[in-house]
Amino acid sequence: MLNIRYTSPLKDGLGWAIVLLALALRWPFSSPEWSHVDERAFVLYPLGFLGGDFNPHFFNYPTFTLYIASALYYVYFLLFSAESLDYFVAYRYFVDPADLLAIARTANTLVSAATVAVCMVAGGRLYGRTGGYLAGVVLAVMPLHARFAHLAITDVAAGFFTALAVLYGVRIAQERRRGDIVLAGVCAGLAAASKYPAGLALVPVLVACLLSRPWREIATRSSLAALVVPVVAAGLSFVVVSPYVLLDWSAFRESFAAMAGEHLLSTSHAGDDPAWWYWLRHNFRYGLGWAGLPVLALSLLWPSTGRRREEWVVIAAVAVFVLLLFSASSVFMRYAQPLAPLLAILLARSGAALRARRGLLAICLFLLLAEPLHTIVQQRSLLGGEDTREQAQQWLVERVPQGQRYLQIPKGAGQIPMLRSGQIMVRMDPFINSYGIEQMEDSFRLLAEGPELPGLFVDWTLENYRQRAGQGEPNGEFLVCLYRHPLVRMTHQDSLDWAEIEGQVEWLAEFNAGGATDAAFDRVDWHFVPIGDFAQVERSGPDIRIGRLPWYGEEELATSRSFFGAYSLLLVGNKAVKEERWGEAVAAYKALVDTPYLLNELFTVKYLYQMFLSTGQSLAGLGDGEGAEKAWLRAADISLGSADPYFHLGSMFADQKDYKRSAEYYIKAADLEPNDVIILFNLGVVLLELGRLQECIAVLERAAVLAPGVDTLLKLTVAYGRNGQPDQARAAFARARALGPQHPQVVAIARAMAQQR
Repeated sequence: MLNIRYTSPLKDGLGWAIVLLALALRWPFSSPEWSHVDERAFVLYPLGFLGGDFNPHFFNYPTFTLYIASALYYVYFLLFSAESLDYFVAYRYFVDPADLLAIARTANTLVSAATVAVCMVAGGRLYGRTGGYLAGVVLAVMPLHARFAHLAITDVAAGFFTALAVLYGVRIAQERRRGDIVLAGVCAGLAAASKYPAGLALVPVLVACLLSRPWREIATRSSLAALVVPVVAAGLSFVVVSPYVLLDWSAFRESFAAMAGEHLLSTSHAGDDPAWWYWLRHNFRYGLGWAGLPVLALSLLWPSTGRRREEWVVIAAVAVFVLLLFSASSVFMRYAQPLAPLLAILLARSGAALRARRGLLAICLFLLLAEPLHTIVQQRSLLGGEDTREQAQQWLVERVPQGQRYLQIPKGAGQIPMLRSGQIMVRMDPFINSYGIEQMEDSFRLLAEGPELPGLFVDWTLENYRQRAGQGEPNGEFLVCLYRHPLVRMTHQDSLDWAEIEGQVEWLAEFNAGGATDAAFDRVDWHFVPIGDFAQVERSGPDIRIGRLPWYGEEELATSRSFFGAYSLLLVGNKAVKEERWGEAVAAYKALVDTPYLLNELFTVKYLYQMFLSTGQSLAGLGDGEGAEKAWLRAADISLGSADPYFHLGSMFADQKDYKRSAEYYIKAADLEPNDVIILFNLGVVLLELGRLQECIAVLERAAVLAPGVDTLLKLTVAYGRNGQPDQARAAFARARALGPQHPQVVAIARAMAQQR
């Protein structure tokens, strides 16, 4: 049994040297400028809070770390920005958030280094000062922990608060202080508020509360009642920093269920092997080094150290997190952030037992630290050096500074970070959720009228280019960016299409990462930095070739400012329609239709469809039936499955007493929405006017079955009467009377029938 005398490892220079080593190995170099796909959350939602709406409208993550990021961004704005807050938000939301990501990454780096300090203190409490040093240095160089510390992701904070919860759990088992019980529960709640699964940190806290009592009292009612304190503390701290899980419960429940289904059951983020084997063979192999798992097993089974209560707190934490990782379908290496400091503590167990045998301890440390340290140094070297995407980005900016149409093959992660129209479009709905449609109009106008913006790159699909190719004479160039890397793959269809067009490409530039195919990558996470076999890799990123194809068309390419200007004008038109200012709306829409740019490159299908739908409504309001018909038919061509354009056309021609054309359009609307009662009713009325009684009766009977209504049954009464079916007419009227005895028409018809008697 070890005789432990606790002294904090942070009370002398060696402990702080280990923390500084951890910080140096994690510091977020300014390069590369590209971001991890999940870092978008640390831009969109924290910026959304700056408008005063603290509902994230997004519950894939809890909001604690997002609120912290928002506060940091606001302080940064106050201290260093000369822009208005509206422009500050708009530019970083839609154009370039690099400075905000640098803030979030720096904060996470500091939190990751602080986690090493917490791990050291916990190791010191369990295995003395030597054990604390060992736990700290193991975590400092552990790739499983350091690899993702520089990214703006929620996992880093989840690991920090999990480590704190376990530290307080160890203190509970050792000293049984009420304050530690509360703090342990709070830390478990904050872990969950950083990332939902990290709420499992509450399990070792509860274990610690039980172990702090004599063995004979563990199963008593008073011991079980004592578990209420950390549970309540965890729940309250979680709700305080993520309040909208309750305030917007339905949205939270829907997102949480979707995330649970995606990461526990779906195979979309699974490896090639069963999860447990993938973790052992891949993530733990490269995350701990080849000696990590054997030393961990040896450390757990070390015979001379005994087994003390407080150690079971750490073992319980390891057990629940390992069980979660092994049972989930998603196998992201970064999901082990909460587990990493716990493994470091256990790895220190055998080392602490060897403190009197310095030779054996040195050998053990060399075996345990050599490969992880080499791995982290190599990774930091790559991250601090060039990236192929940066090289390609610079080449594009120098060659086509105002932007270009281009094709990226294959689609997905790892692409060149340019300002893309598609990237702007997908951010509109989250912005509207936080700020509203009118604020988006103002933001787009600010961007359109403000300083010069980076060039706009319009990303096409291979299929769309092939459809346009060969139509007329070539007029300019169309760029192609081809990516090669173990993490990117073409779909089968893209492979076939690419084989047909590849020979036509004139290659202009190439940017090579070295022997990426010879290195080991985290195949699930799409982070283009190796985790093993670095020797042949010269820089991060995929191999990229850029070439050109001929462009067929006369349309100009929109600049970034004209892109935002067009959307601002569209929103002005939409607002005018809502307020029935038809002339202003038509003027705005006409300016957009007459633009020299391709409308499909400016607007999403949703916005383009809405524009033509609203154009038709505005022209109809001005009495221009012919123009309205053209606009609505164009809307129908854009959204082939929508019945609204045909319904509007049917309604307009019905108002004009042109019942034949009205019926044609209503029938098309009914074909697309066969269960829409309003469409069926209007169609039935028009058919009645045309005297097509059998068709009218069939349509109105269907409407009455779907949603019985007085007006529908009254029209059905008339149709049966005109068709010479008095019994059916009386039956329809009886149903109408039963539904609405006080309906004016029902009362009038009833009186007329009474007078006839």
